[in-house]
Amino acid sequence: MAHGITQEPAQDRKQTRKPSIADPEFSGALKPLLLARRLTESDLQVNVKKEEIKKITCPDNDLIGRDWYSFGLQKEIDLDTLNQIKEDNSTLRDRKSDLLHLLIEPKYQIRYEDIVYFHFKNDQSQFIKRVLDYLVDQRRT
Repeated sequence: MAHGITQEPAQDRKQTRKPSIADPEFSGALKPLLLARRLTESDLQVNVKKEEIKKITCPDNDLIGRDWYSFGLQKEIDLDTLNQIKEDNSTLRDRKSDLLHLLIEPKYQIRYEDIVYFHFKNDQSQFIKRVLDYLVDQRRT
């Protein structure tokens, strides 16, 4: 895996970033799912940590889904960087891992909210539930 990929304009994205929860449609759709799991919006606003990448990209616990490339585009990663990740890594898991490593660099943070919002925008409720269940499991440990 090539974790050395960087993207300079990331700092600009952080400054203009708005929480996904601010989208009323997203927030409204998410509330019943959160309540059912005794989670709050603030539970989603937790940064993904480097130590969690291996766990959240494993096949049994995959929180990103197959479309890591579109997720990178939504997070405003440029095409050259995404293509480099694709070229450097032969497996889907390694590609997701490299993308997440890039997104959690000090210049930019990725939160679970970002992952859920991506799945919401792509009508992927099974992955939304998977992320929320993962957060419930993390709370227990």
